[in-house]
Amino acid sequence: MEPKKKNRNRQAGHKWECQVAKDLREHGYPHAVTARSSNRARDAEKVDIVNSNEFVNGRMMDDVQAKSTGSIPWQLLLELEKLDKGKPKRRKILAVKLGQMSDTTSGKRRKVHQMKLAVMPWSNYLQMLAIVKTVEAYMGTTDASAHPAIINKLVELTSNAKRANHV
Repeated sequence: MEPKKKNRNRQAGHKWECQVAKDLREHGYPHAVTARSSNRARDAEKVDIVNSNEFVNGRMMDDVQAKSTGSIPWQLLLELEKLDKGKPKRRKILAVKLGQMSDTTSGKRRKVHQMKLAVMPWSNYLQMLAIVKTVEAYMGTTDASAHPAIINKLVELTSNAKRANHV
């Protein structure tokens, strides 16, 4: 690969990692940063997004890897399960930004399509769906006596999810 293209691809990947961290900060992970800027050991474990100062803030529940590419990284999807051999099972999320380039009549290349995906194991999706459905079932209720039931159900679902991901 020519040096100029390699550098451009590296910059696109870093920009996507920063965007994923920003999006996560805006949606409930206030300490999300790129592992490259915060934790080189986690970066070496192929985790791209981590909590800043994990000793103080704890680890994120998810191991997020960000990829900016022109095609679905099938080989990487197969390797996600191999990444944590001998380590506690953690929820794996692959944040993928797919972009397709096209040649213009002037010979330059431009982006013609872009899609952002979050890929995760099916069991993790089902756990998240159960939590969302529980919240939706009780959202409209004004019955104060139902609130402890909501909290108990959410605690049960999240503790089951944590056990499943850390066994």
